Amino acid sequence: MTYQPQAGYPFDLEVLVFSELRLRAGAELLELAHRYAFSTLIGVTQGTCTHRVDFEFVRCEPGAVVVLTPGMAHSFGPSADWEGWVVAFRPEFAWPAVTASAPERGSRMLRRRGGVVRLMPQEMLALTRSVMQMREDANLRDSPQHVHALLRHQLHSTLARIHMVNERNEMQLLPSRRDGGRFRQFEALVEEKYRAWHQVSNYSNAIGCSERTLTRSTLEGAGMTPKAFISARLILEAKRLLAHTELKVLEVAEHLCFSDTPNFIKFFQREVGCTPSTFRQRQLQTV
Repeated sequence: MTYQPQAGYPFDLEVLVFSELRLRAGAELLELAHRYAFSTLIGVTQGTCTHRVDFEFVRCEPGAVVVLTPGMAHSFGPSADWEGWVVAFRPEFAWPAVTASAPERGSRMLRRRGGVVRLMPQEMLALTRSVMQMREDANLRDSPQHVHALLRHQLHSTLARIHMVNERNEMQLLPSRRDGGRFRQFEALVEEKYRAWHQVSNYSNAIGCSERTLTRSTLEGAGMTPKAFISARLILEAKRLLAHTELKVLEVAEHLCFSDTPNFIKFFQREVGCTPSTFRQRQLQTV
């Protein structure tokens, strides 16, 4: 699903109140799972709801912010009993190429796939005010170029708020965790290279450390071994392709750089508990 604002809307970022989105798109469409080609922030301000994010159900209450990045699969689920806001934006809008450090900063802010950041009431109130200010400013009659710049700065502020709360929450869960710099290097490399690099040694060599050291850092940062982390990323992409494209299993295996299709099928069945074809059929039945 591509970024599709209403006809005549000129900006690369749009803020919607969820009840408006429900009227625009219809409840049935929102309950279907889509793979987004844009970034989305979803804040829950009233009621409770259950989103489906990359094939996992996530229960959200007031104060929850669902962070979705391009390529993720998402369904709003039953949509009658909650309210909130939705910020949708083209990924290049958040960090233009003219700022050298912006892509790295943006990837940190939105790096957690399927992440839900949970805010305290005052934090959510401040974030909602910022989001509603963006919504109001999108209606300014000033130069579109100036409004675009204003919205970009406001989006950076919004992402920074979410990022700070997320890091604070992570430190509370893992207070003894070290700096995590090596794990973040590994995480970024996996996101960039997972299709071609399936072995832990590829990453330890690129980072300049031993596999043992990388294992220790990844256990501290993610609670799993590097091998499991790489496998999880491969499986996630395989699921996305099987559920949201018409690629044959052979083509999915080739896309993920497996040496042959039987090897991919064996890997998928070991990790997921069913064959790729069975998984695809189950997704069709769910829809």
